[in-house]
Amino acid sequence: MNSTTGMMHATERSQLEETFAVLITAMLMPLILVGNLLVMTSYKINHRLRTRTYTFLVNLAVSDLIVGGINIPLWLSCIINYDRCSSYKTFVKIFKIFDLFGAYASIFHLTAISIERYIAVVRPYSFQQLRQKSFYIVSVFAWSLSLLMASLSWFSASHFNLKIYNVAIFLLGFALPAAIVVSMYFGIFKAAKSLALRTPVFPQNGRKNQMIMREDRKVAVTVAVISGLFIIAWLPFFILSIIAAFCFECFPANATDTLRIVTSVKWLHYSNSMVNPIVYALRDEEMRNTFKKILKIKTCYGQLRNRSRKHSEKIISELRSLGKHSSPEEMDGEK
Repeated sequence: MNSTTGMMHATERSQLEETFAVLITAMLMPLILVGNLLVMTSYKINHRLRTRTYTFLVNLAVSDLIVGGINIPLWLSCIINYDRCSSYKTFVKIFKIFDLFGAYASIFHLTAISIERYIAVVRPYSFQQLRQKSFYIVSVFAWSLSLLMASLSWFSASHFNLKIYNVAIFLLGFALPAAIVVSMYFGIFKAAKSLALRTPVFPQNGRKNQMIMREDRKVAVTVAVISGLFIIAWLPFFILSIIAAFCFECFPANATDTLRIVTSVKWLHYSNSMVNPIVYALRDEEMRNTFKKILKIKTCYGQLRNRSRKHSEKIISELRSLGKHSSPEEMDGEK
């Protein structure tokens, strides 16, 4: 939540509309949590996913878990009771920090991935010289910068400070990273096309190099899709922040209509946290196969547990049946 929190006033919503809003928001939570836990579990059990790119993607999954596990429950409580939510200033500030923290962590890691992919495709020899430690340092820096920028929202209480802060977070926290991401992928696809035309086809090394280039380009396309979806999902959020800071009267006079706009924008950027695992499943064969393996294990475990329970119940039932049909004389005769 950002300065749009100021839009929370008493509104006249129908019970049906409020119930619908709560259900849609509540449905996002399990989808986000399950999908991103699958990504993290896949990274842990499949050593072939322990690449530099996936190190960043796992951090991206962690930021999405924050959205599904913290941000959405907080927003859900505001949907249920807007007036009470907006009256607690400390609650609003905490919510604002977590909301921006998840956004910054995602965009900064996506920016890091775009730079990493650019170096891998355009400067492959330099990329091979990079150590894994450097990627961990970049990830720590991304988390630290995200926390710092989100925490600054606590001090943007005055109207003047709010304007400066909203412009700063739009430029530094969204516009600049988005511009870097777009320029990196433009450079990647331009370089990949140029290399494909210049690289001769030899029986051994040439074919191997082409396979590596094809794989790098496929990964780049996958992450470019994720980055594009992120920009589309979060752009209205940041635009709404700018409008709320500089032209609050531009919103509809009816508070209910304004509330509908805010709710729709929140749904859009929260839903982005559930799409990444879907993109991986559609475009990444290794990740897709690992997803299937995890789900199959869970399914088989559930089936075995059910069979074991049914078998135990059957044995207990047979023992009870034998106990009922056995007479005292029969039992004495056996003795």
